[in-house]
Amino acid sequence: MSSVYPHIGYADAVHGALGSACVEPDVMSVTVTSGQELFTTLRWASTAALPRGLRLVWSHINGWRCDDPTTGDPRLLPVETLAAPVVIAAVAALLLTGEREVPPSEERWVLADQLARCLDAWESGEDE
Repeated sequence: MSSVYPHIGYADAVHGALGSACVEPDVMSVTVTSGQELFTTLRWASTAALPRGLRLVWSHINGWRCDDPTTGDPRLLPVETLAAPVVIAAVAALLLTGEREVPPSEERWVLADQLARCLDAWESGEDE
């Protein structure tokens, strides 16, 4: 995994699952903030069901969240920080219908343990 963007493999897997579920985002970005927080951001344009559109954000510190469709305020999603990409695709598909609540999931990505080690090494400034 990349030492600069250790989360890019996870972002790619999520993007692939979204494509397989026919809910690819309009915009996807993978970033690192100056505060050393890793992000993946997924955005969908506005629809009749979601006048504000949809934005899902993953952070290696806070996990998955979405913007509340009414207020725009971020809210955590009831999924694992390193949720299986198919779980994120299912969550996106449900939210894109205008649904506000999603079922909780404890299913983790098959490479979650490997990525967690890479994230720990990245945070400590070590290369794995």
